[in-house]
Amino acid sequence: MKFAPIILSTILLLVAAIPTTAATGNVEANSSTPDYYIYQGEPVRMQLDPGRLLVRYAPDATELERSGLLAKGAINLAAEVTAETAHWQMLGTETPMNGAVGVNGTINELTALPQVAFVSPVFNAPYGGWVTMTPEILIRIKPDYLAEADAIIAELAPGLEIVSRNFANLPGTYYLRTTSRNGYDVLAQANELSLDPRVKWAEPDMMAQVLLGDDETDRHDPDALVINDDNSAISSGG
Repeated sequence: MKFAPIILSTILLLVAAIPTTAATGNVEANSSTPDYYIYQGEPVRMQLDPGRLLVRYAPDATELERSGLLAKGAINLAAEVTAETAHWQMLGTETPMNGAVGVNGTINELTALPQVAFVSPVFNAPYGGWVTMTPEILIRIKPDYLAEADAIIAELAPGLEIVSRNFANLPGTYYLRTTSRNGYDVLAQANELSLDPRVKWAEPDMMAQVLLGDDETDRHDPDALVINDDNSAISSGG
């Protein structure tokens, strides 16, 4: 699969503040290539973009190694990146991939390369722009279970690293890092975590190109978080 360049410019890392205007439907907990995340207990559908992928290069990947992939007709480097997103790049395919199966297959091919650390599918956001996954997940334990929150996380996500507790000053909120290199896997794992009755919500830490502030409900949602490029977080709720 040959890729054409797509410039990666200003981005936001977003979780829990995505408007719920997307269509909802039945949860498919066992789907390996989900096209939804779960927000306030409901699945929110996203439309797959079969012509784009988001790639994170390995920290030690040199410019020469990245450029070497060009010789294989695999990847073309973006012309512009910020200091915060230097390892990330949006890639565009010359021809659309064959739906979720094709996208997942291409992800597996790219993650087999030592220069590539992580690859995610890209979805068209219902409000404009795009949304994609990172290797991190945010999860909040319900207030009734806060005393045993650490034990619950250890039970539900034994392979995940706890990066931060009480993230963004929200009690029982954990910022977790997966070892997965496939964005589909991260999305599926977050969806599965969200189904536990002790969990208030669980979502991937999403990288997105979005417009904030147009939705009254989300502006006043006390659980709405925006994660900045420097990995700091603020609550966008009132």
